[in-house]
Parts: sequence; structure tokens; C-alpha cells
Amino acid sequence: MADTPFTDQYISITGNSGAQIRVRFRDIVELINEGIYCINSQGILVFANERFCKTLGYKPSDIIGKSIFDMMHGEENVRITKAKLGIRKKGISDSYDIVMRKSDGEGVWLRLNGKPVIDGSGEFMGVIVLTTEIAKQRQMEEELIYAKEDLESKVIARTRQLSEANEMLNEEIRERKMADSSLKASEKRFRDIFNNSPDAIYIESLTGIILDVNEATCKLHEGSREELIGKTVFDISPEGVHEQIRKTQPQIVEGAISKFESESITLSGKVVPIEVSVAHIDYKGQRALLIHVRDISERVKHQEILKKLNNALEEKVRERTKELQEVNLRMQNEIAEKEKIQGELQRQKDFLRLIIDSTPNMIFVKDASGKYLLANESIAKLYNKSPSEMEGHYDSEEHFTAKELEEFKKQDEAALKSKKEVQFPEQRTISRDTGEELWMQMVKKAIPSITGNEINILGVATDVTAVKQAKEEIKISEQLYREIARNLPKAAMFIFDKNLRYILAEGPLVGIVSKPKNEIEGKTVYDSIKESDRDRVKQIYNKILDGESSETEQIFFERSLKVYHLPIRDDHGEIIYGMVMVFDISDLKGVQRELEQRATQLERSNEELERFAYVASHDLQGPLRTIASYLQLLELRYKNKLDPEALEFIDFSVNGAKRMQQLILDLLNYSKISSAPKPFVKTNLNDLVKTVLKGLNSTIKVTKAEIKLDELPEIMAEPNHLYQLFQNLIDNALKFIKGDAPKITISVEERENEWEFSIGDNGIGIKDEYKEKIFQIFQRLHSISDYPGTGVGLAICKKVVQLHGGNIWFTSTPGNGTTFYFTINKHVDSKAEKG
Repeated sequence: MADTPFTDQYISITGNSGAQIRVRFRDIVELINEGIYCINSQGILVFANERFCKTLGYKPSDIIGKSIFDMMHGEENVRITKAKLGIRKKGISDSYDIVMRKSDGEGVWLRLNGKPVIDGSGEFMGVIVLTTEIAKQRQMEEELIYAKEDLESKVIARTRQLSEANEMLNEEIRERKMADSSLKASEKRFRDIFNNSPDAIYIESLTGIILDVNEATCKLHEGSREELIGKTVFDISPEGVHEQIRKTQPQIVEGAISKFESESITLSGKVVPIEVSVAHIDYKGQRALLIHVRDISERVKHQEILKKLNNALEEKVRERTKELQEVNLRMQNEIAEKEKIQGELQRQKDFLRLIIDSTPNMIFVKDASGKYLLANESIAKLYNKSPSEMEGHYDSEEHFTAKELEEFKKQDEAALKSKKEVQFPEQRTISRDTGEELWMQMVKKAIPSITGNEINILGVATDVTAVKQAKEEIKISEQLYREIARNLPKAAMFIFDKNLRYILAEGPLVGIVSKPKNEIEGKTVYDSIKESDRDRVKQIYNKILDGESSETEQIFFERSLKVYHLPIRDDHGEIIYGMVMVFDISDLKGVQRELEQRATQLERSNEELERFAYVASHDLQGPLRTIASYLQLLELRYKNKLDPEALEFIDFSVNGAKRMQQLILDLLNYSKISSAPKPFVKTNLNDLVKTVLKGLNSTIKVTKAEIKLDELPEIMAEPNHLYQLFQNLIDNALKFIKGDAPKITISVEERENEWEFSIGDNGIGIKDEYKEKIFQIFQRLHSISDYPGTGVGLAICKKVVQLHGGNIWFTSTPGNGTTFYFTINKHVDSKAEKG
């Protein structure tokens, strides 16, 4: 079976215009107004439509992946279902009645019409099953059988009474009166069932003449009871089935056939497919046929749809098989081509040497004794040597202490013993080139030698000096926050995580208004309060983590305390911690002034961090441009000397460098949004959006996009930011599309304090579970090969909207398009706080 379940296969349908439309199998069956489920070859449910789940009272997530045998009501129904699966594996389709178990444990009668699914190679993939609830039909059939049996028992009793007539005449008269009364009651019950049945019921003579019909029969044939009584079975059947009737009527009379499918015809000439059940009865002293008829037009229609779907699926399987054969042929050709270029190994080795020498990571290969077999320029530079000067030599006390050399030896031994790569703790060293202190992160792995007879050691060392410095800065920052808390006069600060576990307890009041610090940090809030206070405290702390701030005043041992409950959020506005601050409010003004000073320092620190991100992003582009330029120069000079695979490696490297440049550029744009705010000015959005569309004109022409643009207002805004906002959203609407030409609608609604804009498309859509993730920087939902991009566009959109005092969100139906909404505050200050 293919990796993708057959229910997720796509089916190509040719429309009236001749265009090919690809529709997923499961989306089509969801439109059928009957219960449908699919199982694989082991009987595991891989699909169930809404009608089937509703009939049994389940959600799709409750039953997908479970065995169909576990949903049967009773061992007998499990045995029947297993037997039917064996029949399906032989390619046989049929219909049968079964009792399945509902979610509440009750049984429900269903008629199952199963068809095996066979792929192009003849392998059995599973079963598609059409289900019809027949509980009412089964009840009606049981009532009819009961009426028939009751009637037959009365007839037998009557016969017995007649045989005894000569012996006890008076007793017979009395019993006959009782039998007549019972018979009338039985006939009344039969007549009630007969007249009120939702299915058509006929009483026919053995020669096919209609003796009586119920109201459902009149509706089926669009005629009155009087018009139908006296007609023959040929009169109510189309000519196409008359020959079949002539052959089967004698078998029906003999009882050899009791159930079959046929066609009926209304008095207006409409042909209706029917299912017929036949029983023998006595009617007015004569043998007659009781015929139960059900209109199966809907079932036939659904069977035709399933047949078409199955044919389309089989055609898809054949096409896929052909594609796989072509891919296999191409792979064989590629293998043959690779065998021809074995003689180019030395040139490839030279190329790989250029690659490893270009990377900033330090790469080397040693033998088991510690002798260098290969060293790139980065590690040779650390030793102030050339790669060739290092190869064939060992680490010595010329460069390292005896302790460092012993550590290197232990690392090599650990790598040789392990089958996986081994990462070692950060290690301090001194660059022999610059004399600077460096911190290295070393990874080593045992690899076979070129000859395969020995084991070598591959080592990659990464300069983590900057990371180490950053960790130190974080440690200093954490200590700074602790010092702030310690130096808040007459105060205590408690910070707890989402598990209500304290991570910090600092301040002069800790140990006075609470337990000592060592009995708080690392423990939950429940460990430091009374049992009776648990529910109240839990409610307060959960409100903080839900984003609710509050303040209270308390008296504690003659101290007047001000208690603040505050959530702590990250840069994206997400709550990561909760904080409780306690102040002795006698010195409140002094504490407030100090807090204001701390807030100013924190704001300055954040501004410096933003400027750092801007400078770092800007400076990172230089080395990437150098890498891309030299790789392109390598391709230009040695193009005729390099094999196709080497050229492909260069192409991959250039594309990777360009992509990194784009990532850095997008990060730079992201940091610019809030790092250098500009004053808001009157902005004509009609002109702005037309400029955006002009810039995207080539993409619009290629995709044949249709764009509907409402009249847009003139608002106070930062024009460059809004240009980025509209460009990113419209570009996404043009990009994330499959099949049809893009159709984009740009509109606006005016509200009391804001403008609400919307940009809708007919693209591939977004699942609701990604409503937060897609606005985070570098978050992507698709691979680069499917849809290019860096994952920064929507993060920029969110930042722009926040700077304009608004919000951004979307509504979407996967496969049917997405509409992005965002608001712009009419009264936002041009110096609004950065979001």
C-alpha cells in the first residue's frame, strides 16, 4: 500500500471548460448524504464521514485508527465482519445487514454495501463501505413476520376447531366466537401495520394481479388505490424488466426467491429502482403474495457515484504507477552516469577542500594515534600554521599544556568507543594567531578511513566565544534583577512559573511577610501556605497567569502592606511568569521613584538590544556576500573543469548564501520597524496600494490574478510601514495558491475608533491551530521547495499593526482560501510604544 492512505488520494475531474480539477477523495465522499467509512487491509478505520459518525454518535477523532471489529455489537457480528473482509480481499462486493455499537453502547441495525479497493498492481488496499440505517425497516419486517405468524397460528387453531366440530358442537361455537374475535384483532393489527408502513406494500395474487396496496404504494406510483388495484405486475413495471418478471414469477410463487432488486414505473412514466421482499400469506381464503417494496433511488445514485470515484481512483493509481516506472528509469540512468565519473574523484576532493576551507568551523581528521590527516584553514589559523604544516603532525606542548593534551587524548578515546558523534563540554584555549582567549565547542565522531581498514576521528570545533559571553551577560542580568529586588526598600518580590513554582524570592521583606528564601525558591506556592488558603491562593495566581493584574492592601503584624499581582510577558506579549510584589507603603513614594529609575534603565537596555540586533544583522551580510561571490567566481573560472555534481554543489551553496542574506535582510527590516520610529503623516491608501500592486505587476501577470480593490481612506500612518504591510499580505495571497488563478479582494470598514481592513484570497488556506504560530518570526508552515520565503513577512505585519494601535488576525477554511483582517487606530499617537 502507498504511504498516503487511499482516502487522501486526489482525483482529477475534467470540467465543462476542459480544465482539470484535482479533488481529494475524502472531500467528495463528505458530500454524499449517506454514511461512508473506509478501512485498510487489516480492518483499521482510515476514514469516516460526518453522516456515519453522527449515526453512531462518535467524533471522527474517536474512531479513526481503531479496528472496525471493535465497533461491532456482539461476537456474532464480529465473526460476520471478519468473514466479509476475507471476501473483500478476493475482490467480491455485496450488501449485508449488521448490528454496530453506538457510542452509548446500544446497537443499531445498518445495511453495509462494501466494495474492495485494489491498486494498479492488484494489491488489496482496503474497503469502501456505504451504510444505511435500517432500524425502522427491521422493526417493520419483524412486525410483519409477527403478524404473519400470528395469522397462521389462528388459521391452524381454526382448522383444529373444525376437525372437532362433530364431537363438541356447543364448545366449538363458543371457541369459534373467541377465535373470530382474536382473528379480527390480528387482522386489525396487520391492517394498521399495512396502512402505516413508510415503505410500499402490495398484496398480489399468484398470477401477478394487484389485490390491495397501502398509501406508500400510491405515493410511489403517483396514483390512487383504485387506479392500482386490478393492475398486473407488468402494468407497474417498465418494459425493460418484463422478461425478468416472466422468469422470476414462478420462482417467487414457489418460494425460491424472496428478495431481489428490480425497477418500477409510476403512472406518469417515471422509472424508480426498488428493492423487493416477498412473503406468502392467505388473503380472503386464497393464497397470495405480500410484497414489501423500498425505493432505492438514493442508494443507486450513491453506488453510481462510488463506482465513478473508484474508476477515477484506479486511473490515478495507473498514472502513479507509470510515473514511478519513469522515475525508476531516470534513477537507473543517473546510476549509470555516476559510474562514468569515478575517474573525477581527485578533482572533487580538491573542490571539497575548498568547501571545508571556506567554513568558519574548525574541521580536522586524525588517525587513532592522534596524528592529523586533514586540517582546514580555520583550525590551522588557530595554530598559526598552514593546513599542510599540520597534516602528519601531532598536538604538542608547543601549543598546549600537558593537562590539555591529556584531555584531547581522552576525547579521542571516547569518540573511538562510541558509534555516534560525541559532544564535549566547552573548552577554553588561546589563539596562536591573535593571542585572544577563545571558547570552543568540540564534536568528534569515529569514521572509517578511505581504505576502510582503519578507524579515523572526524572533529568539528565551533567558536562559541560569543555564545559564552552572551551566557555570562545573561547570568549578570539575572544577578542584576536579584540585586534590584534585594535593594528595593521594605519590599519583597516573588516570581513563579506556570506550574506555580517559585523561581525567585528576593527583598528585605522576604522572611518577614513569608517563609525564608531557602524554603520558597524551587517549591510550589502550596508549600508555603495553609491548607485552608490553597483554593483562594490558587485562584489569585491563576488569574495572574491569565493576564489579570490587581493590587490589594493588607495589615500584617501592624505593617501596612501594598500587594501587587502582575503577569510577566515576553517580547511577543505571551505570559511566561507571574509576579507578586509586596511593599511597606509607609515609604511608597521613595519606592516608586526608584522603580521609575529601574524602568528607565530597562527601557534603555531594550533600546540598546534593538540597536545591537540592527547592527548585527547589517554586518552579517558582508561575509555572506563574499561567500556567494567567490563561489560564483569558482563556477565561472572552472565551469568546464568541474563535473555536474560539483556545479550542483556550488549552486546549492550560492542559493544557501542568498537565502541567508534574505533572512538577514528580513531580520534587519523587522528590527528597523520599531528601532527608529518616524512621525505619522496623512497617507492616501489608494495611492499606496496602487504602488504596491505596480511593484507586484509581473507576479500578477504570470499568475493571471484578479484583484478587486475597494475605495480606501486617507489616514494618519507611517507610509513605509503600511507599504510593507500591504505588500506582504498581497504577495502571500499571490503565492499560496494551487491550480486556480488568484482572486484577491481588498476592502475596508470604518468603525468608531478604528479602520478595519481585510485582504481575502482563494488560496490553500491555513489550519486554525496555526493562528498564533504564523505571526512569529521565522515560523513557516511549508517547505522552501513548495513555497519560497523566510517566515518574517507576517511577523513584520503584526509589528506594523501593533505600532498603529491595532490587531491582526485571520479566518480560513483549508482548501478554500484565507482572509486576513487588521485594524488601524484612528487616534494612535505617532510616538506609540513599540509592540
